[in-house]
Amino acid sequence: MSFEIAVIGDNDFTLGFRLAGIKKSFDIKKMPIKEAVADKSIGIIILNDVDVRALPTHIQDSVRNSVSPVAVVISDDGGAEENLRKLIKKSIGIDLRK
Repeated sequence: MSFEIAVIGDNDFTLGFRLAGIKKSFDIKKMPIKEAVADKSIGIIILNDVDVRALPTHIQDSVRNSVSPVAVVISDDGGAEENLRKLIKKSIGIDLRK
């Protein structure tokens, strides 16, 4: 089974991903994140850290702890690479850097 990548955020955030070929992009104001997490066709959800922090705590925890789909939260402070590394290790059980 193949999964799709989805990006959720405002137009400025999703534009670059759409230009890169990601077909599933949703406006954060129109597509609740919990609906995307429940969508079985999505394997990876890319989100902006600012949008995730605006969510209620229980939904933040659900997004950050989701294994399927994997939520990749991109932050403006440069911590995205470390977050991605942790998510990959959590998903496949192997640290690719070692």
